[in-house]
Parts: sequence; C-alpha cells; structure tokens
Amino acid sequence: MRRRTQGIAAGTRPELIRAAAAVFAEQGFRAATIRGICRRARANVSAVNYHFGGKKGLYEAVLHSGAGLKADVAATLGEASRSPEERLRDYVRSFLARVLADGPLAAHGKIMAREMVDPTPALDRVVASFFRPEAELLGKLVRELVGNGFTDDELRLQCMSVVSQVVFYKHCRPVVERLFPDLRLDGSQLDSLADHISGFSLAAFARLREGKASPRDRRASGAATGRSGSPRIQKPHS
Repeated sequence: MRRRTQGIAAGTRPELIRAAAAVFAEQGFRAATIRGICRRARANVSAVNYHFGGKKGLYEAVLHSGAGLKADVAATLGEASRSPEERLRDYVRSFLARVLADGPLAAHGKIMAREMVDPTPALDRVVASFFRPEAELLGKLVRELVGNGFTDDELRLQCMSVVSQVVFYKHCRPVVERLFPDLRLDGSQLDSLADHISGFSLAAFARLREGKASPRDRRASGAATGRSGSPRIQKPHS
C-alpha cells in the first residue's frame, strides 16, 4: 500500500506543475488558488503541500520547469547561421507566440509577462535567471544591427523599443481586439505581426546607423541598399 501511495504521489507532481502553469498564466499568482489548480490537475488539495510546501513553492517549481523557454530564446537569438535581420524577426515571432499563443511554452511566457506588470516575490529570481540573460543576448543582436557607434545607454533604449512593441499587444490585447475586431491576436496573425514589428525596428536601426555614419559611409550604404537607405529585409522561408 505504501509503495502504491508513493507511486501515485510521484505521478501527481508533474500534473500539478502543468496545471499550475496554465492557471498562473491565466489568473496570475495572487488570484490563483490551490483548490483551482488541484481541480485542473485532478489531484487532492493536500497534494500541493505534500509536494511543494504551498502555493509559493509550486510557483517556484513552475518557474524552474520553464527551462525549455530559456533555451528556445537563447537558440533563436544566438543562431550564428542566420543573419541578424533574420534572427531579430525570429525572436519577435517567438516572443509574440510566448505571450499570445497557447501551449506549455506560451504558459511560461505569459507568466513572465505577468511578472513585468504584477511582480511576485519571485521577481528577483525571474530577472536573474530569465530576463537578464535574454536582455544580454538581445543587446548583442541589436549591436550587430546598429554598429558600435552607440553608447550602452542608447543600445538599451533600442532593445527596449523592440520588446515594448511585443508586450504592448499582450497587455493591451483586450482593448486592441475591441478597437479592431478583425485583428485576432492569435496564431493566425502572428507571422504578419512579426513581419511588421521586425521590419519597423530594422528600418529604425538603419536610420539610426545612417545618422552615426560618416558622409563616405553613407554613400557606400546608399549604394548597397538603394536611395532610401532602408534595409532589404528577406521574407522568412515558408
């Protein structure tokens, strides 16, 4: 009997983490209840205390289980075989999917987005383990795109401009979908949205880079990109 009980308990832990990730993503840490999580996991309410010592411990376990999200972001930003322009577009597309679509990685992405506007006691850990590494990788990518003529403070603002365009659609989604009912912020329109955000950002980076360049460099850049100086953005392969 004891062995059977241990087997059931061991099997309950991953179900609780999956259920909690979905509930925390939908409702946030404070509004989520142990009873609601256990109902979704089809587990006894005492299972959370048994496995995690309470809701806070369960939330930390959910954050730890999001290692796949961190690896996905690192792979997208650091893939040397693709151009910086392609990597920026892939990053924006991945970011949009993380905060707007459905699925396990999206649940963790939505939890990260909630931490931005409604931080929990775990925020310092989230910043250290997820946000800071992502910010450093994005900074390196944007540096490739704008060149070395900008200060660290200027580069930081450029990176935050990219991020803010994505999180706008997450946090303003209820208003945006009411203003524009034909704009469905789900998987069906994420590609076109990613094209817009990345194209808009790349055009801005090109203009900033042109403003820092010498007259000779500007003439060379104009010859390479055309009179407008706008970057030639390759469409992603279907």
